[in-house]
Amino acid sequence: MVIDPTLMIGVPLFIAFLIPVSTFINRKFPRYLAGGTILFNLILSMLLLDAALKSPVVSYLGGWKPPFGIVLYAGPLGAMLALLISTVSILTWIYLPEYIEGGDKEKFYMLYLLLTAGATGMVLTGDLFNLFVFTEITAIASFSLLAYSKGKDEKEAMEATIKYMIIGSLSSAFFLIGIALLYSVTGTLNMADLSSRIPHADPRTVAISMMFIITGLGVEAEMFPLNGWTPDAYTGASHPVSAVFAGIVVKAGFYALARVIFSIYASSTGLGIMLVFGIITLIIGESAALRQTDLKRMLAYSSIGQMGLIITAFGMGTQLSLVGGLYALLNHAFAKTLLFMSAGAFILSLGTRNIGALDGMGKKMPVNSILFTIGAFSIMGLPFFGGFISKIVIIYASMDAGYMLIAILILSASVIELVYFLRVVQRIWMREPGDSEVKKASNASIISMMVLAAIVIVMGIYPQAFFRILGPAAGELLKAIGGA
Repeated sequence: MVIDPTLMIGVPLFIAFLIPVSTFINRKFPRYLAGGTILFNLILSMLLLDAALKSPVVSYLGGWKPPFGIVLYAGPLGAMLALLISTVSILTWIYLPEYIEGGDKEKFYMLYLLLTAGATGMVLTGDLFNLFVFTEITAIASFSLLAYSKGKDEKEAMEATIKYMIIGSLSSAFFLIGIALLYSVTGTLNMADLSSRIPHADPRTVAISMMFIITGLGVEAEMFPLNGWTPDAYTGASHPVSAVFAGIVVKAGFYALARVIFSIYASSTGLGIMLVFGIITLIIGESAALRQTDLKRMLAYSSIGQMGLIITAFGMGTQLSLVGGLYALLNHAFAKTLLFMSAGAFILSLGTRNIGALDGMGKKMPVNSILFTIGAFSIMGLPFFGGFISKIVIIYASMDAGYMLIAILILSASVIELVYFLRVVQRIWMREPGDSEVKKASNASIISMMVLAAIVIVMGIYPQAFFRILGPAAGELLKAIGGA
């Protein structure tokens, strides 16, 4: 069976524009139409990954072959991330109903499909300009979903949206300038063609273009000092949108950054930039999270720290560090999505984001508290959870590559992470609850969170199933850069 990755982008885009019309059938129909579309993508992404592990799947749009036509390329890495996007998207769709307000929910589902299509396009495109186009689709949908919050959080959401839009617009400009510079010296935008022409192009122009593109894509990847939008966006967004940012938007942005550095520039300079700024991002993110009293803001800074760890692993540029980085990326996507979902249930029940209000919630909301604790344990890197495997592999890879200082810094950041997460877990389970009544999370949201919790546990006790995919995915990047 031939799997066409075009369908994973084209179908959600088409259905997104049918969503407003579907309200004439039934007011609830947009939800089921969006869910059915995401389920379609999930099934197709499973088949695509199975095919890509045997041989890369290439689709030529309109029958035009590169460098003249648009090409979609699904290797093991792109196909794996397409599956990740579909998985997080369907689980968040299950979680959604209780947490989105207002009578214009069809707009939310339309934007949600646009974001899913854009992020999927980012990880499957083989063309640099279309990477920019899909990045813009994802960004515009993200801005709009961030602004969707209603009620008392509406002002905060609008402020976060404006900040994100300003920073995002600048990043888009930098990205586009970098693309233009590359085209001026190579005459092509096909990624495979670019990698073969860059060695013969003007090195100064190539270096300048790399700086522009890294700056543009570093915003979406939460890389310091380009992550100023992150805390406000995560905090101001509705709870499902915070989960989507952590599980989809940032992962697609990071993939774009890694793909460009490895596949196009194949540059040790690019890896060095990732390594230096990755470790800075890790330390600053974890240190900032330690000082927070707002639950979602703490999770936002924690997300920055975790992305710093992933960027650092990729910056080392070895097979082992890439496998560890990809494992950390998967763990972060699932565990942090789980944490934002369970935090949303706490906040909806308590009416506040203050960590101090979580005292005794283990007795009042035991299931949600267990799920939050599982997510926290996985992010901390405790044994039997996915984060433990990823951190062990990354630390071993750093020592194996001679980066002893990097290993020490990663361990230090992990200690900070333990402190602030255990502080929250201790409040949930060790403190006496107050007298106020709480609203239990819905069955649908609990099911969604339980699936995420199961995934991070399986990642911790049966990593071999994931290494079977991550090995070829890491090899795909190393083949481009000529490393081993």
